[in-house]
Amino acid sequence: MGKKISDLVALFFVLCVGVLTFLCLLSIWKFIDGDVVFKSMATIGIVAFASIIALFASRAMGNQAATDSEISPYIPLFTSLRYLTSTLLIASVAVLALVGVMAIWDIITDRAVVMKTVVSMVILAFSSFIAIATCAERENRTIFGGIREGRRHISIGGIILLVIICAWLFPVLVSMVIRL
Repeated sequence: MGKKISDLVALFFVLCVGVLTFLCLLSIWKFIDGDVVFKSMATIGIVAFASIIALFASRAMGNQAATDSEISPYIPLFTSLRYLTSTLLIASVAVLALVGVMAIWDIITDRAVVMKTVVSMVILAFSSFIAIATCAERENRTIFGGIREGRRHISIGGIILLVIICAWLFPVLVSMVIRL
């Protein structure tokens, strides 16, 4: 039971990240109100915090041996999501590099377009990384593809450091978009 709840929470989280990322991109390119960027980023943070609590609570609901032995029907879905978001991450980095090279060689001279593209690719890459990490965790894999062998691969200190970096990154991105 705990594994099913964890899987559903993880799917909900990945879906929320995808929808909110799409809203951020629409806002950056001025298709919708600019206030949506900040609200979307704040919502991602709240949903992430709630999802983490729900994941830890669902693990505490039963004994670990029973939870680990359950076969999740969602693993193929997580695998597909991980492949899709990995492709999106690679494409985002490639476009970011291309735009950077084009800006260096003065092919793209409009600074606002360059900044919007950079912020868009960073948001896409970060959202893809979140989805990849969530899917890999649910598949019982490390982020880089290895199968876990029953031990933790990230410490509580690592999670705290990641939260601090994210808390710093989102306001920086939002302030860049507001200046555009």
